[in-house]
Amino acid sequence: MSNLRTAGMLVAIPVFFLLAFHFWPMPASAEGACGGPATPIFQLWEAGSPSDIEGKRVTVEAVVTADFSDEHSFGGFYAQMPDQTAPDVIANRGIFVYAPDQSVAEGQLLRFTGEVSQFRGMDQLSRIRLKAVCAEGQSVKPREIELPLDQAERRAMQGMLVTLAAPAVVTGTWSLARYGVIKLADQRLYRPTQLEAPGEGAQTRARENAERLLRLDDASRRQFPEPVPWPSGGLSPDNRLRAGDQVHEVTGVLEHRYGEWRLQPVLEPRFERLNRRPDSLPSVSENELRIGGFNVENYFIGDGEGGGFPTERGASTLEAFERQEAKLLNAMAGLNADIIGLIEIENNGFDDDSAIARLASEAEGNWQVVRPDGQRLGSDAIKVGLLYDADRVETVGSARTLTRGPFAWGNRQPLAQRFRYREAGPSFRVVVNHFKSKICGGAEGVNADQGDGQGCWNAHRVEASEALIEWIARLEAETGNDRTLLIGDYNAYAREDPIQALEAAGYRNLVARFSQDSDPAHSFIFKGESGTLDYAFASPALHSAVREAGIWAINADEPAAFGYQGQHRSKRVNERLFTPGPWRSSDHDPVWLTIDVSGIN
Repeated sequence: MSNLRTAGMLVAIPVFFLLAFHFWPMPASAEGACGGPATPIFQLWEAGSPSDIEGKRVTVEAVVTADFSDEHSFGGFYAQMPDQTAPDVIANRGIFVYAPDQSVAEGQLLRFTGEVSQFRGMDQLSRIRLKAVCAEGQSVKPREIELPLDQAERRAMQGMLVTLAAPAVVTGTWSLARYGVIKLADQRLYRPTQLEAPGEGAQTRARENAERLLRLDDASRRQFPEPVPWPSGGLSPDNRLRAGDQVHEVTGVLEHRYGEWRLQPVLEPRFERLNRRPDSLPSVSENELRIGGFNVENYFIGDGEGGGFPTERGASTLEAFERQEAKLLNAMAGLNADIIGLIEIENNGFDDDSAIARLASEAEGNWQVVRPDGQRLGSDAIKVGLLYDADRVETVGSARTLTRGPFAWGNRQPLAQRFRYREAGPSFRVVVNHFKSKICGGAEGVNADQGDGQGCWNAHRVEASEALIEWIARLEAETGNDRTLLIGDYNAYAREDPIQALEAAGYRNLVARFSQDSDPAHSFIFKGESGTLDYAFASPALHSAVREAGIWAINADEPAAFGYQGQHRSKRVNERLFTPGPWRSSDHDPVWLTIDVSGIN
């Protein structure tokens, strides 16, 4: 039997009758009486989702756990059943209440009526009528949760106050400056095909990643918040946040908003900076050469005289271009390289007024441009290029490129050039590449997404690997020189078919050779998952001369807010977030390797 207090009388009501009564219209005196009959919040979820009873009007008595009603927030609050109410029911005890005109305070025990509704897929109560404030200063103990959490566990905790039992790892910051959102997990997440073979293994890893991932929001619907909320105190060059840092004491409401699982904080989390920025690479010795590969994220120079902005792919304003160039020049200096392969540079020729020539002339040192025949490499707006320090190396023979087959469209034309250390030693070949991206526009048939984790255009990228292998074999036979280094952006993760094809042909993945299995290398972060798109491969005749290789982690782990563009932000904010250092000079990290010249046979 259950007890119902109404009009000063204690009445015994059978349990089955009370459960049915929850969804029936009530007399006003019963609705407004604290402790009277009300619909337990967990009962709204019994059918799987409140949307199954959408439009029903119910009476709820619950504690305000989070007030998100200010003008920049969500126009409502979260309410959760008190701990002592139905203590044997541990799940589905909270829900969002849309009440833009209602003033509430956290800790209030409210009695109200509302209509079950949905907003962009999120279940809520709306059209609220407050009946009574039954108590003040009430508390609801956050439920301790651990990642990973599967979908059923998340749905059970939806709308409830939770706290992460262990520190979380920042695994993505792409939306930090725009939406105040960072991605958290119990460990750094990797793209499925970075670690697993395409197909079943990658699909399993993708499901596991989804269970590990949780977004920390800022309880705001503002875009481009000022200041950027995380880390505590606001993002700045001196108060920075990188993927790999930790977040402690994460407590808030677990919700499913805009199709994603989020935690809206009610307490300020504590950030711990664990992923320190790397130092510049040390200079190489006299008998060594360093080669770098760098995707420069659309370096376009406008008309070359300060006008012509926005450009087709790069900077939107002259100020953005100046920020971009300053960062790129510092990144080039920090690589301490003798040869640099460039990716995503404006395809406007190789003359003195071209983008690549400008970058060479602005960089410190005696940088020269490898100039192939013709003014363009292919028909794309971007191209690859090669720069070299003429004080340290010299070119041997002419530059070569491949225009046919898979390089006629999509995959950018490769650029090959032989070099030699100026003091002594045999020559070796550097080939810089940029394969077709995974963006699906126009993809069909074998190039459509096959659902195996490799995305669109995988077949086209495999064709590029195969054609590249055949072309280099011809170049090696023609010159009698089989010492070849491949660098660039292959738009494929480590276990994907294009990379496996190169390795099967004998090319050694140098970054993988020198990285630790416990901490896999990465050069790019997409959707909070790390992986390598940028590589250096050595032919069998050259790889024994490679002494070290790696990825200089100056970009992918950094928030995009530190990048050059700064659209939709005020000039004041751009100036506050900008630093001319190499940090976030691109969305890709540079790859590098060091060759012992005496080891080249």
